[in-house]
Amino acid sequence: MISCNIDSVDECSAAFKDAYGVFAMTNYWECGPEKEYQQGLNMVNAAREQKVQHFIWSSLPDTMALSNGKLNLRHYM
Repeated sequence: MISCNIDSVDECSAAFKDAYGVFAMTNYWECGPEKEYQQGLNMVNAAREQKVQHFIWSSLPDTMALSNGKLNLRHYM
C-alpha cells in the first residue's frame, strides 16, 4: 500500500509508478465536492501517465443530479 498527496498529479504519478492496479480513494468530508472532483482527476491523469491497467476510484455520486432533484442525501453530494 502506498499513500500520496492526491492534490498533486506529480506525487500521484510517482506513487503509481510500476503499478498494475490502483484503488484510489478521496474523502468528501475533508475536501468537499469540487476539490474531490479535482483530486479524482489528478489520480486518473497520473494513472494514465503511468499506464495503470486497472483503476478503481471510491467516491460518492451527486444524488441530486442523478435523481433529477428528488433525492437529497447530503453525504452523497
